Amino acid sequence: MSDPSPEPITLDPRRRIPVSLAMLGGMGIALGAWLAWRGSTASGIALAAPSAVTLLGALAWLIPSRSYLHLTDRGFIYSTAFNPRRVDWADVSRFGVVPAEGADRVAWDFAEHDPAEVDGRRRSKASTGFEAVLPPCCGMSAGPLAELLERRRRLGSRCSGGAGMSDG
Repeated sequence: MSDPSPEPITLDPRRRIPVSLAMLGGMGIALGAWLAWRGSTASGIALAAPSAVTLLGALAWLIPSRSYLHLTDRGFIYSTAFNPRRVDWADVSRFGVVPAEGADRVAWDFAEHDPAEVDGRRRSKASTGFEAVLPPCCGMSAGPLAELLERRRRLGSRCSGGAGMSDG
């Protein structure tokens, strides 16, 4: 039989894009420095400056705590731009997939409504069909991720009985 309390897992975003951008930025800086060294200072600076911005942005994208999805037996924590948000499994009624430009996204409806949040959730439901949408924060496709979240929600609801979420 399987363990009724699944192990916590953390899903991180794919690293291929930021690594590629960092390499491109580094090559642009090197080429800009070479151009400046060869006497074409304006061209060198014009190439090196945006390349440096690209490199810094790519390196910031690679910082581990910037973006992730952490699943526990009591709920999940998602973070984008160093801003973590917690959601208990007991607060979610269902997960699904929302078609989005570029890539589909995972979304969910809440089990109960906080009166302070009703207007925002109503607007989200009107535009997406769900009350909340998970930002891109991990390296899984929306369909398999929604299935994983729904499976963990069902297990977590049975195991914790809706108690508050742990950090573990």
